[in-house]
Amino acid sequence: MILRQHNINNEEEYLNSIQVRNNELLHHLVHNNFVLPEQTPVEIHPYISEFNLGQYDKYIIGTFPPISYLRDNQLLLDNGMHHLMQPNGKMFDAPKIPFYHGNRNSMWDILLENDEAEDIFNHPDRIESKQGLKNFLNNNSINYSDIIYSTRREKYTSEDSALGNIVINEDLFKHILSNIKVDRLLFNTSNVFGISGLSIHRNMNVNPMGSINVKSGGAFDFFFRGLQDRGVKVEFCLLNDINQVIFDWYEVNATNAVTLNLMFKTKIIIKTRISIPANNPLLQNTIAIQKEYFIITPFSPAAVNRGKLKKNHIINNWLHNNVGQTPTRLLKNIYKAFVNFDVNDQKFLLSLNH
Repeated sequence: MILRQHNINNEEEYLNSIQVRNNELLHHLVHNNFVLPEQTPVEIHPYISEFNLGQYDKYIIGTFPPISYLRDNQLLLDNGMHHLMQPNGKMFDAPKIPFYHGNRNSMWDILLENDEAEDIFNHPDRIESKQGLKNFLNNNSINYSDIIYSTRREKYTSEDSALGNIVINEDLFKHILSNIKVDRLLFNTSNVFGISGLSIHRNMNVNPMGSINVKSGGAFDFFFRGLQDRGVKVEFCLLNDINQVIFDWYEVNATNAVTLNLMFKTKIIIKTRISIPANNPLLQNTIAIQKEYFIITPFSPAAVNRGKLKKNHIINNWLHNNVGQTPTRLLKNIYKAFVNFDVNDQKFLLSLNH
């Protein structure tokens, strides 16, 4: 169940060797003046084990950090690392904060209020800044995690489209599906927000019923494709701004592909229904389980200043009705509504759907 595979002859052997291959990367860096290898290495997510998820009602879900996280690897630091270099000589700066979205703090600029951001970002100790972000998440009952446990990039870039040999973070699935309080998930990258919409791919050898296409990447796509690959039934529906169903439940499969693509594009909020059959290996459940969640799919915080973003129907419509405002302000409002999620917040999010 490795997504976007390349150069894998034996999947089981690859999965069993992830830790060894990651250790080989660290060994290579120590003995090659901290220059990354020509052939991109197998990586393991550096932050998943650093933040304990709680029994909270909401999750923010991302993908995988840029490889600059290695600048804070303790083994490398203990061996004298003072730089991290690509094979072409390009240097990687250390993340501003050694934590999720710490490279540029783009998501935190959206999620935090100005005074909170100043207190955390201006702290002279980066480790204390990281603790400040953890405290913020816990104080606001927010779970944050990435859906990818391990990857091997096709090239040294931060783009999700370059992530290959993706091994899903199954512990995140287990935490969400066993959490009785959760009612909403926010994915910070998703095709459902854009005009390309939900794409279904059929592989007659693997899943003739059809699965979510992960070609272009995105946390939403990897998450739901990962569930499908583990025998979980995924359905979506649409609501109007008074929480009435306007497009009833449709299962994600090839038969419904055209309808799903037509209906699930330029959307900020949808609902999902997840059905886990009895004795599923993921949860080892003795009876069938069914869960429903609100799914919030805004545009990426890293994209707020891109000119083409304003061409999106959701943003264009909101800017037209809120003269003088910016996409950044809209994204802040979306994240704030996700965090608070009262009746008015839900109505606001639902009103954004195009």
